[in-house]
Amino acid sequence: MIQCSPPEFITRFSTLSRLQRVAAYCLRFFHNARNLSLRTGCITSTELRIATHDCIKIAQQDICAQEFSDFSMKGQVSSKGQLQTLHPLLDKEGYLRVGGRLQHSHLPYDSKHQLILPPEHNITELIVTNEHLRLLHTGPELMTASLRQQYWVLRMKQVIRPVLQRCLPYLKLNAAA
Repeated sequence: MIQCSPPEFITRFSTLSRLQRVAAYCLRFFHNARNLSLRTGCITSTELRIATHDCIKIAQQDICAQEFSDFSMKGQVSSKGQLQTLHPLLDKEGYLRVGGRLQHSHLPYDSKHQLILPPEHNITELIVTNEHLRLLHTGPELMTASLRQQYWVLRMKQVIRPVLQRCLPYLKLNAAA
C-alpha cells in the first residue's frame, strides 16, 4: 500500500493513467527496497491494476471510515449507514465491495462484487473521466453500464453529470439543433 499522505497523493493527478503509473512505480520501489528479487523493466498491467486498487482502498478508508470501523467491530455495517442497502462485504484484501443476490450467479468475482467508490473522492472522478474517454465521449447510460461491470459508484448520476458538462466533444455532439 502507498505510504505517503494519501489524500494529497491522489488529488495531485489530473488523469487516471498518470496516477496509476506513479502509484505503480511507488509500489515497485517499496517492493524493491524490501525484497532481494528486484522488479525491473516496464510496468505490467498487473502492477497498474494493483496500484489502482490500492488507491481505491485509500479512498474507501478515507471516506467510508465509519463503515470500516463497523466491519471490524460487528462484521457488518450499521443499519443507519449509507451502504446498508448494498449489503457490503469486506473481501480478503480489505476492499469494500457490494454483496447481494449476484453472488449466486456465474459471473466473474469482480462483476458480482463491484468495488464501492465514494462519490466525493478524486479517484472516482478520475475513473469516470477515464471511462468517458475510453468509450469515446458517450452518454450517461452507456457509461453507467460500463462502470457497473467493475465499480459501484454511490450517487452515480451526480458524479457523471459534471464530467459530461466539462466535455466539449460530448456537448457538441448532443447540442440542440
